[in-house]
This record gives sequence, structure tokens and C-alpha cells, in this order.
Amino acid sequence: MEDWTLQARGWVNERNFEIDTAPDEGGYRFQVRVLGFPLMRDSEVFSSAEEARAGAVAFLERQFQAPVELE
Repeated sequence: MEDWTLQARGWVNERNFEIDTAPDEGGYRFQVRVLGFPLMRDSEVFSSAEEARAGAVAFLERQFQAPVELE
């Protein structure tokens, strides 16, 4: 069972989102919940939860082609 921890909340294109991270083999992974969209994950593994959060922000900016605003 994965142990997801909330890392950040914010807005992208007027939709709110939450970023969670979890330890994985060799590092940390992220998942993003955006209102009105299915759960989003990426296969990249990061060395820390903070780097995974930054990776999730970059992922959101690529997916929505808009800046992310963290709360």
C-alpha cells in the first residue's frame, strides 16, 4: 500500500488541485488530483518529496499550458 502525503494545493486554469507524494523504490513519486479530471501520475522518480512536488508543478504546467499558483 502506498502512503501518499499531501504536499501542496493550488490552482491551474481556475481549477483547484492537490499534489501528493509517496516513497517508492529509489525515491519519491507524485500524483495530482485536479477538479474535474482523472487522477494524474507520471512515471518519473525523484530523490526527495520536495523534488517530486516541483516535478508535479512542472507536469501540471505542461499538461495545462498555464502557470501554477500554489496556496
